[in-house]
Amino acid sequence: MAEESIPVKFGAWVVYWDFNRGYEELRRFGQVFDKASLFAYEIDSRGFPVRAKELTYSKIKKFVFLAKRKKIEPWLTLVNDVRLKNGRVLLKESFPLKKIFSNKRLMERQIKSIIYVLKKYGFKGIDIDFEKIPDELAEEYGNYITNLIYKLKEHKLECNVIVEPYNGPLPYWGTANLTVMSYNLHWSKTLPGPRSTSKFIKKIVKRVEGDAKGSPGIAIVLKGFLWRKNGKTKRVDFSEGENIKINNQGKIKRDEESKVPFLKFENGDELWYDDVVSLKDKINTSIKAGYKRIMFWYLGGNPVKFFYLLNSYKKDFKGANK
Repeated sequence: MAEESIPVKFGAWVVYWDFNRGYEELRRFGQVFDKASLFAYEIDSRGFPVRAKELTYSKIKKFVFLAKRKKIEPWLTLVNDVRLKNGRVLLKESFPLKKIFSNKRLMERQIKSIIYVLKKYGFKGIDIDFEKIPDELAEEYGNYITNLIYKLKEHKLECNVIVEPYNGPLPYWGTANLTVMSYNLHWSKTLPGPRSTSKFIKKIVKRVEGDAKGSPGIAIVLKGFLWRKNGKTKRVDFSEGENIKINNQGKIKRDEESKVPFLKFENGDELWYDDVVSLKDKINTSIKAGYKRIMFWYLGGNPVKFFYLLNSYKKDFKGANK
């Protein structure tokens, strides 16, 4: 499928806990991406953005410089993981945001701090990844996103809002660019199975129908899971899954609906991960469902064949070693 017949843009995240591997993949294969978002900022107990301590200022500058050199849009992701003073991190907390949403003065200060960070490093825009927001805060959340976008536009900065596939409030219709997470159909807290399926991808498009530009986005995960018999799980990289497949030729099966390969070990463990076949099915399904932007979560631990798959959708790939 050629790009001229499929108007889709590709992007990917580079995350602070796997920065070196993600950066290297972006360096080698960045030509297949239109956008790269650095998952780097959390919020403090007041709701203000703070840099993840594992990521240095120099690495942020390094990321932005590389993205611009590769002609990729550099974005920053802000997530509502709360970094406490004692160093502990609370995942997907809404209590600091309640203060921001309900206090106009605090909201203005918080938005100014976001703009400061974006302009300081030269990011093009921000991905807002606020999860587990209570439904009773829907109106306050909508007002916040509207105000944020208005202020960002004054500085020629952009905003994209990440939304959950099932629950949680949405920005007001037509105000924000939207990207829906298409994973966790099965994950570490569920029984074994594919992270997503074609049916799931088509179902959740309704969550982003209110995209401001009529170009809804979807996030596709690149990591699988090994479910152990003892109840514990292990996240599995794309490359790791491929190596397991090579060492278990003839034993790997493929789920009929999702096209995802899986393997049931004799000891009771069970592996599910996406390969080129299942990812191609997800990309094609996403395009047919009307998604215009596809983000991949996340770079690091992916084989060359994944980037060649994306290359097959793009015209301007210049080679893996530039």
